[in-house]
Amino acid sequence: NKLLAEYEPNPADFQGPTSTVGLHPGFYLLMHLHQSSLLLRTTLFIIDECRAMLDTFSTFPGKHHVEIASSNALKLLSVGLKLSDDFITCGRTAGASVVLTAISKLLLGINPRSGKPDHMLNIARFVLYGDWMPEARYHAIKILNYVASSPSNQPDLLATFTSSAAISSSVLKAFTEALDSMDDIESGSGLPGGGGKVGSEPLSSRMAVIELIQTGINMGAPTLAHFLLGFDVRKGVATSQLQNPAIIGIRTPLHAILGLLTPQDHGVPAALLQQHPGLATALYTLIYSLVSNAETYEPTLRFLRSSCDFLCAQLACVTAILEKEDIHSQRIVACILKATSVEIRVLMKSRQKSQLCKILSLLLDSTGGEEDLTSAGMEASRLYSDSTFSQLSRTAMHTTSKQVMTHTPLSNHRLATLLNMLNFEVETVSPPSWEQFDDEQVAALLQQCQGENPGSTVHEKLIQIPQLHKILSQELANLQGSTAMNHRAIIQAEIQSILVYAVRWNSVQEGAAARRELLDAWRQVTEVLLLAAPDDYLSAVGKQQILLQLLQALLNKVSGDNVVLGLSTLVSSAVLLLLTSLRETYNASPEKKSVLGETYVGMLDATAIEDSGPMEIFSSSLQVILKGLVGWISNNGSGSQLIRTNLYAALVAYLRIGKSSSTESDSTRSLELSERGKLQRVNMEVIQGAGTSLLEILARDACSGHEVRRMLAFAVLEEIVFMDRHCYCTRFLAEQGFLKHIIESLVKDEAGLDALLTKADGNIRDLYVYESKIGLLSRVATSPLGAELLLQAGLINRLSEMTVLGHRPDVDAILMRNEADLVYGVLTLYQGVLFPVLRLVQSILSTLGSANRSAADQTIRFLAAHDDIFSLILRGSTARSSLNKNLLQELALVTAIVSRAGSLDIRADMADPAGFELANLMTRIQKQMLSLLGQFQLSDSLLSAIEAAAATAAGSGGEEKDGGESVLLTILKIISNVTNYARSVISAGANSSKFCRLVVSPSLVDAAEQIPGKITTGKTATMGIFVIALQNVARHLSKAQLSLNDLKEKDKNLASFSTSELVNIAAINPAEKLPGLVLRRLAGAKLSTQIHEEQLAVQLSAEAVEALAFLLWRHLEHYLLYSSTATAVTPDTPYQATLRRLNETKEKNDLSFGAPRSNISQFDLERLKADARSTLNETFFEKLDDIVDLVEKRTTTGTSSAGFLQAIIRRTKRLAQLHT
Repeated sequence: NKLLAEYEPNPADFQGPTSTVGLHPGFYLLMHLHQSSLLLRTTLFIIDECRAMLDTFSTFPGKHHVEIASSNALKLLSVGLKLSDDFITCGRTAGASVVLTAISKLLLGINPRSGKPDHMLNIARFVLYGDWMPEARYHAIKILNYVASSPSNQPDLLATFTSSAAISSSVLKAFTEALDSMDDIESGSGLPGGGGKVGSEPLSSRMAVIELIQTGINMGAPTLAHFLLGFDVRKGVATSQLQNPAIIGIRTPLHAILGLLTPQDHGVPAALLQQHPGLATALYTLIYSLVSNAETYEPTLRFLRSSCDFLCAQLACVTAILEKEDIHSQRIVACILKATSVEIRVLMKSRQKSQLCKILSLLLDSTGGEEDLTSAGMEASRLYSDSTFSQLSRTAMHTTSKQVMTHTPLSNHRLATLLNMLNFEVETVSPPSWEQFDDEQVAALLQQCQGENPGSTVHEKLIQIPQLHKILSQELANLQGSTAMNHRAIIQAEIQSILVYAVRWNSVQEGAAARRELLDAWRQVTEVLLLAAPDDYLSAVGKQQILLQLLQALLNKVSGDNVVLGLSTLVSSAVLLLLTSLRETYNASPEKKSVLGETYVGMLDATAIEDSGPMEIFSSSLQVILKGLVGWISNNGSGSQLIRTNLYAALVAYLRIGKSSSTESDSTRSLELSERGKLQRVNMEVIQGAGTSLLEILARDACSGHEVRRMLAFAVLEEIVFMDRHCYCTRFLAEQGFLKHIIESLVKDEAGLDALLTKADGNIRDLYVYESKIGLLSRVATSPLGAELLLQAGLINRLSEMTVLGHRPDVDAILMRNEADLVYGVLTLYQGVLFPVLRLVQSILSTLGSANRSAADQTIRFLAAHDDIFSLILRGSTARSSLNKNLLQELALVTAIVSRAGSLDIRADMADPAGFELANLMTRIQKQMLSLLGQFQLSDSLLSAIEAAAATAAGSGGEEKDGGESVLLTILKIISNVTNYARSVISAGANSSKFCRLVVSPSLVDAAEQIPGKITTGKTATMGIFVIALQNVARHLSKAQLSLNDLKEKDKNLASFSTSELVNIAAINPAEKLPGLVLRRLAGAKLSTQIHEEQLAVQLSAEAVEALAFLLWRHLEHYLLYSSTATAVTPDTPYQATLRRLNETKEKNDLSFGAPRSNISQFDLERLKADARSTLNETFFEKLDDIVDLVEKRTTTGTSSAGFLQAIIRRTKRLAQLHT
């Protein structure tokens, strides 16, 4: 054994002896052990014979020698197995001709004495003799460990140990007794086989058993470890039912482990943690491995809950365990917390309320009794060093009796206490200076000797002390010369100091790794608890206060100097998820009256003020969190990319707190006076107080670096620009050149976008960065200063130069081939490039208004630069025939831009050839826009097609169930854009009907004969299209208003609906059994969405009705009163003559430029009058009168005023009655 233990395998040994001394004897011993040699057979014979003699359990002559022989034989096999893999590897490396068989395979072979493969059974029998043969038990377990370390050996071991019930019971009994052994540890010798009575053998044996089980759990089931723990390896590990010993009739190692770890009193850790912390750490690690394993977690957690409530008992002890503040205590608590996080997730999934409430109470209730409640203020001051944090302890917390948290001080629950007990500061170990050794060589040697710590789950790097000691000893032995011999004592002292420094360095690294492991475990249980806990277990108010407290604590701790390496990354990840959850508590608080129904009593709700929407109060703790985030980002400007990425994402989540989807539609005054406005103003003050360093870091990271970090940096800048009412951020970006750089980089992005659209290996990240960049520019364009700066920087010109916009796929060909996957693939990617550009241009035009000639002129030139694409889109035939949602949205965006910029009068530039081309372009666009009004008439056929397309999409699962509603809204937007465009065109030339620009011909034949308004760009649109569109939109407006009233009534009476009605409203699968609270909330959210869509439909329809009525009146008045033919006709009535004289007098006094009078034939004029009498009858005007109040209530356009539509209808009616 001594010869074998001193040998290290070397490939050179297989080449034969290189000197007369020969090879190490251990080489020959290993060579014989790796073959079916006499040595191996004799060793196995000794083990078999000794086992048979010891099985008599009687005294016989020479028994002591038998025990020594068997122990030495087992030790020989154990050491041989330890060196087996390295020995075989060396033989293969050296190309040895001898056949080497792994010792583990030989031990699984046939026993010639019994004719069965029972060598391992004989070895396992010595585990039972451990009470008087501890050394033999230890080596027997180590042999089993080495053999079981190979997954291929597991089936043979299982077959051997489960061949009969008697053998299985004997093996389980032996290993259970090995774990139950409680011999006193008095000997200082930690090495098995040290001779005599070795007191530390039971500890080594128990560690070996844990190592054996731990190795097997990580393998695919079933394994020997699953058998030892009591799992059913025949029927399946996952379906096993673990039971108490009284039920199954035998104790297993799992029962022994739980017995060792179960606390004797509540809140008092087990004695094993004090006596053997290393063993306790291994046992807790094993428990966590069982809980986290996909095969074993369900039966293990079920048994831990039913037998001894293990996890709850351990949670009550975590603070007491951490009081010791050593590495083992931190790793033990980390395993407990990680196992608890798995348990919480399982309990939430299975809805086991009682057990979940018990764990929540242990984590969120006081860590002690009444003493903790009286010392709440001291705990708060101890937890936070900054006095600003103490305000959190004064925040009242209101919860109902159903919720876990009652009256516990926020700074006194276990989550906060555990975080407080975790020290983030790292101990520094400065390397000493050596006289005889070079510092750089020593540092290189220490680096060479580093290896992963196998006893840790994070596998931190540690210096291998034995390897370092061996190298230094060889250096000392190689000293030659009298000078070196004289300094031998000094060199030995420095070697000792190097070893001491290595030990201290290892201790610091292990401590840092343990703290990282503990913080990661705390992060896991906190995230699972606060992110996934339902509201009926943890109220939104209570969750919000806990999140505020924990975020402040984390940011306060990580702001110190000399933070442990790796903790900052974990903290940044935790801060990100906690801030995301905090944002949800502010934004997603349900209205209690709609959720609780008739059981809600507002007067008795103490949280009514806090939960009310407009009066929601944002805690001042948010500014403390923002200061911490800003300071961390500023200090970590050139640090870890992962940390900065997490911090940017966390900052985005913070800046979006209280920001609802309707925020942008709120008026500036109401936003400023609201709590959201106050929060944004204070947030902006904090950001400005940090100086320009934060903005510079964000801008630089947005311009270069990793794609994810660039996207998040753009998102942060976008949120800051949104909050910035005084354009502080916009001015900084423009003055420092970042805005110009971002605009110029759009051209550089084209290469990646081209590859994405035209090649299969394109990178989608290029599109994401591009979208983030355009998003920031669109946000800048929402302010007048920002929009002007974008125009000055040449944004529209850069967009005009983007050739990637010309890569639009042939949608018609794709639809003809019915390749829907390409429509939602290639087309979606292209629209991902096009849509942001269109929204950006639309934002600039909306901000600067139609009066800004520069913006309109640049936009028209942008349309001209991509004329082929926009002309193809404005045809609208493909979008109309397919009713594809994406194509309709594309058309809506293009028409929105044209409606804002297309009314620009460019006749002054007609002398310029380019101006002439633009005039022709605008003429063609005008025809295309008016043709869309004919294609998208809200006729019964179109509405039926929309419903059919929605039903088909819902049946195939391609789109949402309410996809038809979205299609209809998009069509209404198209109609609104077209009518607003036509209204702007005829209003741009003059304010009177006499000199206005005309867009349609004088004919009402389509309306009189009810011909569908299908026109092409080559055919001039007629006035009849306005009449038909007006009738259809007015009819749809009435239906939409009735539908809106019905939805509001449902929302008002939501609390009285039955479960089946709620399921229908929420549009969910009836097979899903959801609680009534959740059903009512889903139904309320669905109704809110539908109400918003109907309100938008009513709004768009009302605006379209007003615009169409105005267009009809202007054209009718012009053709009947001011056309060349009308003026030449003798007045029919005195009223017409008087009106004509007044108009002629006004014309003489009006020196403004006017459009020439239209020249129509007398036949067309008479036909127009006849059609007007038949079409614009009393029925037509009565239907318009029915919706006058509704339209004037809903329209918000700048040209609208009280009574506008009523005046238009009155004038149109007068024209139809008196001038026809």
